[in-house]
Amino acid sequence: VVHRVLERFDLTAEPTAELRRQRRLIAHYARRAAAPGEEEAVAARARELLRRFAGGDLFPHFLALAPRVVARELPVLLPPAADGGEATEEGAVGFVSGTLDLVYRDGDALVIADYKTDAVDGGELAAHARRYAAQGRAYAAALTQAFALRRPPRFELWYLNAGRVVLPSAAGR
Repeated sequence: VVHRVLERFDLTAEPTAELRRQRRLIAHYARRAAAPGEEEAVAARARELLRRFAGGDLFPHFLALAPRVVARELPVLLPPAADGGEATEEGAVGFVSGTLDLVYRDGDALVIADYKTDAVDGGELAAHARRYAAQGRAYAAALTQAFALRRPPRFELWYLNAGRVVLPSAAGR
């Protein structure tokens, strides 16, 4: 539900008014996304996450990206990885799919931001972020291939609950 809010958030609108509009839409998004009987709990959690996000340091950063946004909720499709390594088309009998939450420009480079709604904080962030390193490599490979990039994009995890951006590749440093 929060992904839908951020996907549909009008970055050109007045932020306070757009936050109010998105808060009103949360119940609708929850009805479409939640399991039967879970709609209210999902909506309540989404409202709390949006409140935390809007009151933290990530929200102004999100708004400032408006002129540099390339895509939101961009679907990607890759051949399966061979032996857990790089994706290969040779003998592919399946695929790896995903959705890039946010792609934006940082100078002449592209950045993939992946929203995380987990209730992870402080010292747990680095360990939690390391779990997503393979996802970041796969997403970066997909974007690199799709746009014939000279260098892979940076992969960021946006922890909405904690209000922090973590790079999984740097999480162990």
